[in-house]
Amino acid sequence: MNSLSWTIYLAEAIDSLNTFLAATFWAGMVGGTILYLVGISAGDEPSYESSAHKERRRSAKDKYRNVGRKAFIVAVIATPFAIITPSAQTIYLIAASQAGEMVIKDPEMQGIFNDLKAIIKQKIKDQLPKQS
Repeated sequence: MNSLSWTIYLAEAIDSLNTFLAATFWAGMVGGTILYLVGISAGDEPSYESSAHKERRRSAKDKYRNVGRKAFIVAVIATPFAIITPSAQTIYLIAASQAGEMVIKDPEMQGIFNDLKAIIKQKIKDQLPKQS
């Protein structure tokens, strides 16, 4: 495969990656908020609970807070990647500009382009009504 083929493939892969990063961001923000709030809002332990039960409850609260923090971190890390990753359309435009640049720089391609331009001009002249 040539570089243009890889660029087209990359454009489709990037489009999927953008969707994944956006989903990761929202899942991290919403999930992280919920888990963190559950972890900090769990009520104080009643005095009649055993110390082992209190420790399990405290451990569960800590786990919720830690998972919530990690979800926030994942969302924060995913955000810049989602912002700087170009869309598939942008990558297609870049590929087209690269192809155009190759045509302009290659003398053989310039000759073909000039011949093609002359043929198109001639066809347009042939299609125009003749003036008498």
